[in-house]
Amino acid sequence: MIQKETVQTASPAETEGGGFSWRLLAWFAGCIAICYAPVIVELVQQWMTDDDFAHAPFAPIVAAYIIWDKRAGLKSTPLRGANWGLALVLCAALLALAGSMLESRFLPRSAFLLSTVGAVIYLRGTATVRKLAFALLLL
Repeated sequence: MIQKETVQTASPAETEGGGFSWRLLAWFAGCIAICYAPVIVELVQQWMTDDDFAHAPFAPIVAAYIIWDKRAGLKSTPLRGANWGLALVLCAALLALAGSMLESRFLPRSAFLLSTVGAVIYLRGTATVRKLAFALLLL
């Protein structure tokens, strides 16, 4: 009889004590904010000048509230970060590069969301993305 051995890999965001690494989260958030700063500034400028997007400044606030409201459920979600989340962040970077070369507005904005999802997958896993899907889609 052959026994299969399951290897439990730790999340990249786990500390040695088994808790969540807020330092790594801050590093990812800072890198994404710096890389996508021109996209975010352009997006906010459009929100402030275009009447069709008058509701848009409330979307990040509502998304943040939804995430805050689900914090108890997120604490109970096991940390199962996946390395392919980094591949998703890399694909998002290439998408943003293509968007800037093509002078597109849609591609870099989509890349921002894709890199955010990729970072969450890398740090926390797909279960967290499933729990935060509505909040992430609001962005």
